Amino acid sequence: MKKIAAWLATVALGLSCLACYAGSATAAKPQADLFQDVNAGPSGSYPEAFIPFGDGLFTSVQNGSTGFEPSIVEGGRLRLITDIWPGLEPSDPGPGVELGGMMYFAADDEAHGRELWRTEGTTTELVLDINPGPGSSSPDELTVAGGRAFFSATDPTHGRELWQVNGGTASLVMDIYPGAIASGPSSLTGFLDKAYFAAYSPADGNELWSSDGTVTAEVSNLSPLSSSSNPSDLTVAGSNLYMAATDNVHGYELFKSSGGPVTLTTDLEPGIGSSSPTNLHRFGNRLLFRAFQTGAGTEPWISDGTTSSRLADIVPGPESSFPGNFVEMGGQAYFTAFNEADGSEIYRTDGSAATLAGPLIPGDGGSVYGLKVIDGVIYFSAYTPENGSEPWLFDGTSAYMVRDVLPGPEGSIPVAFTKLGDSVIFGADDGIHGGEPWVIHPDREVKLRLLGSRAGVSRKGYAALRLSCPASEPNGPCVSKITVTTRKPVRVGKKRRRVMLSKKSIQVIAGNTGTARITFSRKHIGLLSRSSAARKVLVRIRVNDYAGNRQTITRKFKLGRPA
Repeated sequence: MKKIAAWLATVALGLSCLACYAGSATAAKPQADLFQDVNAGPSGSYPEAFIPFGDGLFTSVQNGSTGFEPSIVEGGRLRLITDIWPGLEPSDPGPGVELGGMMYFAADDEAHGRELWRTEGTTTELVLDINPGPGSSSPDELTVAGGRAFFSATDPTHGRELWQVNGGTASLVMDIYPGAIASGPSSLTGFLDKAYFAAYSPADGNELWSSDGTVTAEVSNLSPLSSSSNPSDLTVAGSNLYMAATDNVHGYELFKSSGGPVTLTTDLEPGIGSSSPTNLHRFGNRLLFRAFQTGAGTEPWISDGTTSSRLADIVPGPESSFPGNFVEMGGQAYFTAFNEADGSEIYRTDGSAATLAGPLIPGDGGSVYGLKVIDGVIYFSAYTPENGSEPWLFDGTSAYMVRDVLPGPEGSIPVAFTKLGDSVIFGADDGIHGGEPWVIHPDREVKLRLLGSRAGVSRKGYAALRLSCPASEPNGPCVSKITVTTRKPVRVGKKRRRVMLSKKSIQVIAGNTGTARITFSRKHIGLLSRSSAARKVLVRIRVNDYAGNRQTITRKFKLGRPA
């Protein structure tokens, strides 16, 4: 239930009331389809994340026979690796990291509690019962640096401290706060082949530390005259490790380290006041973030480690635009921000100024979250009052909804857009299968249906054929050329031959049914009147879409006697 609740809660995380703008791209649009109904029926498997692992993706799902267990996407299918906690109880594998061809992750098998496990994609094994017995060490913040996996974990002797996996073996790195009291390592980040993190020591409080697995030391006591600098949001950009911290002189501001002492980057809110930088994100060798200034509110900023500048006062004056969801694509950064006229929208910057990305959907009742750049396209979830939260994409020029997975205002709540070959996998709930993996892939086929199997013919030689182009056809209309011929040779004069009775071209808009009015010549009206064999026909439809996909449909059909 926690997993399902987390799935539903994702729509609220990072929401910024937006909406994107509609546009029609000249390139062929991709299409979205159900990847696999893992937990057959309406219950859903609810994948929350897909982590690259070898040639596949590591994830956690429930399949109806198990709770949430480690699984893998490979070979076009999602399959269970191992049921760590047998039966319907979930082992709840946590986010993992790959090291030496193995995926390391936290999981609970009841007997050992929540501990560190690993898999090569076929079997799983417990790495170490750090907190012996059914108690849990709860490994967290797994981070790879210098060929080792670092993480925080708890045991009864040392409290919560820094651990590592080196050469396949897990061990305590250092008891930073000696004894059973925890140093609580947090914000683990790989930099210069070391793990950098915040940790609490009895001498200096919560400060920046680093470890290569052998030597572990405090990097800098930034706040020596008080308890802690509380570094957080550690982010690498260029040759610097940036963080939000306080030295209790300047307040909570942007600091940096190039591997040595931590120094202030810019005092954006002078004095003891805090600019409270958050949402730190690398942009080339520079850093994007959002920060507060009196008189300007919380707006987007950029820093090169020496100077920092505000990219725009999107909401002029003391109110805030609350920028977030920073991503980089094609030498530019994109992010979401709020403005009073339109709600939350997509903005872009080259590092000098930020501007609205393009034309907008009318109204201000939408929201966007989960931006992910894959192969030069931004995939994201957008909410509109008409469609709810659905998968969208933005190619830098135009944005559009890929598919209304759950038609109507409720929305499918898509999550975890991840590259899978030439496609993008994500989780969504279509209201029929529950939360399942879906895939956005290049449009490889054109879809058209010929409805019915009979058609009447009027005395003047008209017949109606009904064609349906589905709403899931992303590159419609369905452009069709129809020919109607006799199935078998029929007598025409003194000879028997197959007769081509009529031709017709028609375009059917995606999501609609069109009627092709077939016209027969006076000669063919006579043939249809006197020959029942001639009224047994083949309808051949050559159809293509704007993506260049082609299909030929051939169906047996019966025509009525002209009347």
